[in-house]
Amino acid sequence: MPNISKDKTPHSEWNFHPDVPIGNNPLFEFPWSISKIISYHRDYWFTISEVSFFLLLSVSVWFTHQTYLNNDVDLSFWWVGQIYLRNFAITIIVAGGLHHFLYRRKSQDTETKYIAAFLHRGGSKFAFGNQIFDNMFYSLFSGVLIWSIYEAFLLWALASGQNRSLTLGSEPFLFIFLLLFTGVW
Repeated sequence: MPNISKDKTPHSEWNFHPDVPIGNNPLFEFPWSISKIISYHRDYWFTISEVSFFLLLSVSVWFTHQTYLNNDVDLSFWWVGQIYLRNFAITIIVAGGLHHFLYRRKSQDTETKYIAAFLHRGGSKFAFGNQIFDNMFYSLFSGVLIWSIYEAFLLWALASGQNRSLTLGSEPFLFIFLLLFTGVW
């Protein structure tokens, strides 16, 4: 059990305290309430949310880069490099935009920050001596690399016929079901 000083409660070191208990998707609460499930999914999909943003991003990337799926795709360095550069740019735009909005402009101030301090600098706990540089390095040169290699193999398998594609035309019910419920997890 951690040592807690007598003048502090166990959670007083945190700046933000969410309402407890934290709500869950009503699809996973029993007994089911159909009206709660419908309103939850309606609010999840028909508002500007994380899920709707990533759905729009996915659809736009798919339609602008679907030339990758012709039958003569080979796993060349150039082809995988194009996927990597696209994913690199998406990460810079999305993560950089969030960083600018939340940390540079401090648009939400400390309203929903668990720790009120803004980014750590210096110290031996960071490989590059700065939290931002560490975050960028691990995201762009590790995370994006793994994401891009995985995506390249998946697209290659789809293009070469080694993996089957699920489309709205081939299996509409399953496609819509997966589309609606994948983002909710």
